[in-house]
Amino acid sequence: MGEERYAREEICEVGLSLFSRGLTFGSTGNISVRLSDGGWLMTPTNASLGRVDPAMLSKFDASGHFVSGDPATKEAFLHFCMYGQRSDARAVVHLHSTHSVAVSLLADVDPNDALPPLTAYFVMRVGRLPLAPYFPPGDESLAKAVEALAGEHHAVLLANHGPVVAGTSVADAQYATVHHARLLVERAVVAEAATRIDNATLARLEQSLAIQKHTMRDPVHFLICDREFHLAIYRSSGNPLLADFVIDLYTFMLDHRRVAVSQPGAIEKSYRDHVAIYEALQARDPEAVIAAFGRHIDRIYTTTFEILVSRPKEKKTG
Repeated sequence: MGEERYAREEICEVGLSLFSRGLTFGSTGNISVRLSDGGWLMTPTNASLGRVDPAMLSKFDASGHFVSGDPATKEAFLHFCMYGQRSDARAVVHLHSTHSVAVSLLADVDPNDALPPLTAYFVMRVGRLPLAPYFPPGDESLAKAVEALAGEHHAVLLANHGPVVAGTSVADAQYATVHHARLLVERAVVAEAATRIDNATLARLEQSLAIQKHTMRDPVHFLICDREFHLAIYRSSGNPLLADFVIDLYTFMLDHRRVAVSQPGAIEKSYRDHVAIYEALQARDPEAVIAAFGRHIDRIYTTTFEILVSRPKEKKTG
């Protein structure tokens, strides 16, 4: 499969994945890929990321001039700003994700680091997340603000707008974006669960741990237990909307996760993480629960992402 055809299909697959998980809505958000000849492919204007066709994508030459495809998005400059400052970037994802926008609106948000270093993985993959000031869509001042930050940061949060994330591939940019969203939502959900969880749910979690201990050599059975363990905690938060959203993020990359738990020692590590989470919940300590979940998410995303990037993608025929 040729490079451009592969890139077109990958953009559409990633767009559908992000849209299906509620990380972008309507015709908001856009994705781009830099081609080896210096040109770009980008999702067009007024296009839902959930229904983009490979033939629709806007194509630009190495000078940034529109060449073909559907009309270009007015947010193309955000992508060009990131590429211009980051020579290693091969893809950019920009979303109007609800929870990221909500964080950008907080009165006490630090413009130099909008999201606290909740987990080590976030620090390694994103680092500091600067907040670019608000400018109306299409305003050239926004381009200058992003450009000033992109040289030192591959992820920027736009005030009242959403994140822009550059990566070495579409998958890299996508997973960094999803991890960022999960951190934002799951932190709030598990903190609430720590104060609301009842004794009956704690008893179910304890029983789940006993079962998990006997599934160390059975990845399929362990993943079933793992899912029920997480879902029981999320639903204890008392907020069904946020619980459903974080459950959806939990299922992200599940196919690759099945491979990851088959690796030697992976189940044992997850089991130990679950024990730490249970003990923090039993103590009804929100900060301890957040910390335990943070360590767990870090390890999951690190190992699963390593599996993802090491496995060649199946070529499509026809």
